[in-house]
Amino acid sequence: DTLSLHDALPISLGGRLDIVVNNAGVNGPTPVDASDDSTWDAVLAVNLSGPMYVTRAALPFLRPGASIVNISSVLGKMGVPGKGAYCAAKHGIIGWTRSAALELAPREIRVNVVCPGWTESDMADASVAEGAAFDGLPVEEWRARALAAVPQKRFLDPSEIAELVAFLASSAASGITAEVYTISGGATAF
Repeated sequence: DTLSLHDALPISLGGRLDIVVNNAGVNGPTPVDASDDSTWDAVLAVNLSGPMYVTRAALPFLRPGASIVNISSVLGKMGVPGKGAYCAAKHGIIGWTRSAALELAPREIRVNVVCPGWTESDMADASVAEGAAFDGLPVEEWRARALAAVPQKRFLDPSEIAELVAFLASSAASGITAEVYTISGGATAF
């Protein structure tokens, strides 16, 4: 038998949580004319339903002043060919964050969302490879094109996202809820 998150929280954390960060994510090609919906379903389940289920399980243990930070993506603000499920889920997490923030404000629980751009990660490497395959380009050329679309001409370091999340989870952000923060090296400026 395995413990559910709900069962494990009171044991491991003394029944109290101060911070929840919903950061799980998966991606994959989901073109409009796909003949199989399994990737679509999996991407929505992890990226959109997952944060709701984790938050629901954590909610009994969140005290006033607690913070929930959801991780979306710059693709929650734009579309990309062949990535419909990922874009839909990341758009959805922004809407769900705002709704949850309004619902939880009377309980003094803050809910915000962070939308990272290209970040050095295994997921980014996989997305570059998928994009290159989709466009029929060498991986190096596709990555160079992706970098060219970022005004700062670089992928972010994961620590940069972590610092923003830590700020939003801190008491210094006690007046911030229902907000969307983009950290993308300027990629959404266009």
